[in-house]
Amino acid sequence: MCCNGVNCSKSINIEVDEELYLKNELQNKQDPNAVAVYNKNQSLIGYVPRYYNKGLFELLQKNEKEIHCYAKLINKNNDCNECLMLYLKVE
Repeated sequence: MCCNGVNCSKSINIEVDEELYLKNELQNKQDPNAVAVYNKNQSLIGYVPRYYNKGLFELLQKNEKEIHCYAKLINKNNDCNECLMLYLKVE
């Protein structure tokens, strides 16, 4: 379950370098460019912040490149809105 920036220590366990999966969320009423992040079990981890998501949304929409997403930095010590830093490999 996604922590929504609260109780991050109780969120889904993710390991550094774990592969994660990105998916455009076309029906998201809050953000038309929402990009959701899922783990290998298809559990929702969270969303790419709005200030990053438009370009990524468009890249995923074009489906011209293969995009791999990995957990880079995990900080569950504080309640936050950005507990997880991702890195992307675009091929």
